[in-house]
Amino acid sequence: MSNNKISKIFENLNKNSFVKQLAAGAGAGLVTGNFAQRLGKPIIFTAGAGVILLELAHHKGYINMNLESLKQKANEKKDDLNEKAQCSRLPSTDKIKDFANNNKTFTAGFIGGFLMGVAW
Repeated sequence: MSNNKISKIFENLNKNSFVKQLAAGAGAGLVTGNFAQRLGKPIIFTAGAGVILLELAHHKGYINMNLESLKQKANEKKDDLNEKAQCSRLPSTDKIKDFANNNKTFTAGFIGGFLMGVAW
């Protein structure tokens, strides 16, 4: 689906009935919540295992970490990412807030569906 079609769907969402708005929000939230829950667990587990293995390898002397150099490189990468994020085509938080304020029924359905999807 192109961005224009998606934009038209969301623009016309407010014109639909309460039930359609709530159902659309709940459905979108349910899918998103379920996806986040299924994808999040392995990612968080892998990140945690990586931290533990990194610390174990450092303790055993297999690797040597220079924390000052690591902090400097992390700050450089953070600045690069901030510059790229400003150039990206993702919607700004202001646009998201405006959408949520203008489509409160959809937003309430999305939040409820998201929580149900995470719990599912």
